[in-house]
Parts: sequence; C-alpha cells; structure tokens
Amino acid sequence: MNIHSAELNRITTRIHRLSAHTILPVLTATFVAASTAWAAAPANLSLRATARTFFVGSPGIYHVTVVNRGPSTTDDVVTLSDTLPPGLSFASNDGAWACTADGAAVSCTNTNPLGIGSSTFELVVNVDAAAIPRVTNQITLSYAGDTTPLKNSVTRTTIARMPRFPVPTSPPTPTPRPGTPLPTHTIGPTATAVPTNTPIPAVTDLMLTKTVSGTFTVGSTGNYVLTVTNLGPATTNTGMTIVDSLPAGLTFASASGSGWMCSASGPTVTCSTTAALAPTSTTSVMLTVSIGAAAAPTTTNSAMLSYPGDNNTTNNTAHRPTTVRSS
Repeated sequence: MNIHSAELNRITTRIHRLSAHTILPVLTATFVAASTAWAAAPANLSLRATARTFFVGSPGIYHVTVVNRGPSTTDDVVTLSDTLPPGLSFASNDGAWACTADGAAVSCTNTNPLGIGSSTFELVVNVDAAAIPRVTNQITLSYAGDTTPLKNSVTRTTIARMPRFPVPTSPPTPTPRPGTPLPTHTIGPTATAVPTNTPIPAVTDLMLTKTVSGTFTVGSTGNYVLTVTNLGPATTNTGMTIVDSLPAGLTFASASGSGWMCSASGPTVTCSTTAALAPTSTTSVMLTVSIGAAAAPTTTNSAMLSYPGDNNTTNNTAHRPTTVRSS
C-alpha cells in the first residue's frame, strides 16, 4: 500500500506531538521521583545540651539531645561536632551515638533512623584546672535533609571548681636522731576505728533573695529579710552560710530567724544554719540594722549565699537598693 507524502508528514507530526505531551511528562516525573529518593528525607532537627557544675579531677557530663520535629524520619547519618575547649578532654559516651576523638575534636554519629521525637546521650569529659572558673563549649549538628540548619548549634557555659574534698595526705614519718631509743609498743587488743560521719553534700540549687521590711529613716533601725529557697532536686544535708556586707551608714544591730546563728565583724555579718531544707521550701533570717546619715538618701545592701552542694551559683547573690529618709 502506498501512502501519499503529505499524509506521511501529517502522521509524523502527530507522533512528535504525542511524545511531547505524553512521554516527556512521564519521563520527567520518573526522574523527579528518583532524585527525591536519592536525597535525605526532610526533617526539622534542633539541638540541646545541658550540664551541671564541673569539678577538677572528676568526670563532667554533657546531656546532649537531638530533637526531630518532622515531617520525616531521618534516613541518613546525623553528625555532632564538638571542639572541646582548654580544660576538657574526651572520656567516653553512652547511648545510641558513636563518638570518636582526635585531640580536642570530637565527632559523634547516629546512623539509626531518628523518628519524630528526641534522642539523648551523655558526652563524658575529663576536667582539669584549665577549665576554672568556667568553660564554654559549642556543639554543632549536621544532617543532609535538615530543613532548619540555623538551629543546629548550641553553646553551653559551665562553672568549673576545685574538688570539694581534697584527698588527705599523711604527714611524713619523722626520722629519729642518732642515739634516740626507738619507742616500744605493748601488744594488746586491736582498737576499733570509729568511723566519721561527714556527709557528702546533697547536690541541689539554692537561691537567695533579699527584701526590705518597713521604712528606713536616719537615726532609727531598719530590717532586711534574707530568704533562701531550695529549687531542688534534693534536700540539703550540710550547713549553709549567708555573708552580708553592710554599706556605709548601716551597722549590725541584731538578727532573728528559726535555726539561724548570726555574728558581725565590722560591716560583715555572717549567718549560718545547719537545718535541712527540702525542695520547694524556704528559710529566712531578718537582719536589723542601725541607720546613720551616711546611708541617705539611698544605699545598696548585698549578700551572698554559700552551700557546698549548690549546683548553680548564679542565683546566690542578692542586691537590695534602699531609700533612706532623713530624720
């Protein structure tokens, strides 16, 4: 059968049009689907890190949390990078994360799918004296499919201190002088050592606040109320102390408060108590001061709280500006 050339041209043109409108979109959709499959699944990840006070010679712990807010479960490796500052060195880690260190550079990876929710692990570091008085550490997260990479870095500043209880050392044995007779010992029943009951301070967060009670007038007395609040998580089991440095124009007159003992040396007033303070509880001591002309028209009184087991000293100082009236 012979086909006229004009008819052949018409059929060819129609095939081309069908290719453009039918075959090409199918190929394009297939390519896009394949590209999506090859890329990391989109996920909104964020990073948190917390730590309590570090002590030289004891392990320090960072609690690191990666949060996935969706919309997908991760399907590629998630990496945390941490260049430890002077005073800290990598010790170990736990959890589903695998960490390695090259000098100060620490890299932690998680190849398991991270679903919507959070994943937490402990990054344990060695602490030396170079970390005192505080050390700042920055941790960065990376994931190929992260939709909010600007939230992938966290900086944590942590207080570092010397140990609360230094290891005691025995005094050297004296060398006897020549000709000195050696002491003799009578053998008898073995004495039983009496254990000492010095408690290890319970770790908790105490906060100090100061308020003014009444009106301050030159020639009379005024009252400051110092309040300690236990923010938790533990009940105190050793003594706490407040040191109040009175400014010019104020002198210590007296103090009162259940369980508190106060004394003054010049302008420095020291108050202490050994009473246990449970979480969410408060204890207060009232200082009564005599007011001189040097305190007018305004004065500021400051006090500082100390407790061996306090894990947050940033809220242990209280300042109270006070208006003083002339007599």
